[in-house]
Amino acid sequence: MKSIIFLCCLLIISLTCFAQQITTPYNFPVKSDNPQWRKFKSRTEMAEALQIPSDILKNLTTEALAKTCLNFPMFKDLYFFNTIQTGFNNLKQSFNGFQELLTRNDAAIELLKLYKLMNPEEIVHEANDTLKGDFSFHFVEIEILLAQEELINSLSPDTEAELLKEAALKYEQKKATSEFSSFSLSPSMLVAGRILDKKGRLQNLKATYTNNEIQNFLSTGLANNPQLLEQILSLSKN
Repeated sequence: MKSIIFLCCLLIISLTCFAQQITTPYNFPVKSDNPQWRKFKSRTEMAEALQIPSDILKNLTTEALAKTCLNFPMFKDLYFFNTIQTGFNNLKQSFNGFQELLTRNDAAIELLKLYKLMNPEEIVHEANDTLKGDFSFHFVEIEILLAQEELINSLSPDTEAELLKEAALKYEQKKATSEFSSFSLSPSMLVAGRILDKKGRLQNLKATYTNNEIQNFLSTGLANNPQLLEQILSLSKN
């Protein structure tokens, strides 16, 4: 009898593990270039159409879920808000994919893998300003995800150091091309700044800014002071 129960438990565990292995990103049924998209009368209707069915959501691998979130058709709604963090907070409330991703312990690791494959310098190969804008926004998307406190707090020391190094590299590569706006530059240092702040390495810098400028940047992702970004960069490399 005990053997039968043991075998049944093994079968249940095996079936559960198998069910969790959806390795292909979710294919959104409606996209912004679809005629049906223009029939929506509100952002609420759009968001409802883009929810991932629960039986798929829970069974997506973290890699597939990360790619799904980066493909979210409403991601550019970040432009509608005063700051990218405010924008992301609203998008998170609207999309169950973001909510699920931020609960995954390995979300930062999978996003970092994708982040390392991205090369800002390739923007020069884009044919026009529209395509260049789309290219630069892909960095905003992945960096605002990586900058979320749920992911920053989940980092191991080694992954933390790796992400800090990569964010600094991406910032320098963006600057070298002269094709990225301040809106696209800031998220790299938002990732770095939140890591440094977690480690207590921004205290001296904060003391030089008596107007809470650093804390405002860390809270909103909005930086109007290029010098501040450069100072965070310098700390990221030390």
